[in-house]
Amino acid sequence: MSGPESVTRREQAECISESIGRKVVLEETTAEDYLDALGRRGDAEVVDTLVRHLVEADGRPAPVLTMYQDLTSTEGRTASGVARRATMVTACWQ
Repeated sequence: MSGPESVTRREQAECISESIGRKVVLEETTAEDYLDALGRRGDAEVVDTLVRHLVEADGRPAPVLTMYQDLTSTEGRTASGVARRATMVTACWQ
């Protein structure tokens, strides 16, 4: 499911930064380094498939789906809205 907008990972990090009032840095890594790191923790075939899908999606906008709205009859939250909500919930736990 997705919200009403397509956002990149960098834009997601920016939304989180804005919400928590601190800079969140998105560190990019190569597919090979990511594959190596994941390979130490999981099944090689599953890891390879995951990394292949991530590489194929890199730089391409994610599709905006209406599934949430279709199921709930309410519009999904934007990335900024999700980040703000998560910040509020986290603050309640502290």
